[in-house]
Amino acid sequence: MRAMIPVLPKLGDVLFAFPTPVLMRQWPDSDALNRALRELVLAKERDDSGVSRSNAGGWHSDDQLFNWDHPGIVELKRRVHEATREITLKTCGQAARDWIADVDMELEGWANVSRDRAYNRIHKHPECTWSGVYYVSLGDGDKSVKDNGSIEFVDPRMAVESGPLPGQPFGGQFRLAPEPGMMLMFPNWLLHWVHPFQGSGERISLAFNVTLKPRKK
Repeated sequence: MRAMIPVLPKLGDVLFAFPTPVLMRQWPDSDALNRALRELVLAKERDDSGVSRSNAGGWHSDDQLFNWDHPGIVELKRRVHEATREITLKTCGQAARDWIADVDMELEGWANVSRDRAYNRIHKHPECTWSGVYYVSLGDGDKSVKDNGSIEFVDPRMAVESGPLPGQPFGGQFRLAPEPGMMLMFPNWLLHWVHPFQGSGERISLAFNVTLKPRKK
């Protein structure tokens, strides 16, 4: 019997059997948007004590971000929809070409404000399809501190650290230093955490979950 092979990336004769997709997009022309979003988030922080989730020492809004009545949130929602289509199509290939046009994208999101010494504990985002984050501002971080405010993803595969290879493709530490205007999107089950921010000012990010649901006929 011929083995069933899902749609997977392939380079030459090498099939990538268990890839973990992470979208990393730097949105151009985001300065004005980020200024507006920063003002909005700081105003919300002044009016609301927030909630406690994975955040340690920072402010975390409720999950109604996409219901905030503001043009910047409308643009953020548009960007999330566009990025969701991209990561879904590139992950699923031809299998998603028609499917993606006939699904509803349900969004929930929240704002994070981190000041000196704040960080996010290791966590994942259950009960959704994709998770992501958009970076509004980074504050003035201490450049002498390694991985200051970086996000780190944990390799989900067990026992892959054996047999070292150049570039650490298996079991290495996958860290990204964010930039304002950068959006990351990844599977909801991918464990991640944020290194402590050390410096002055505010590090502001907008996190979100996307749930894809086929429309009922």
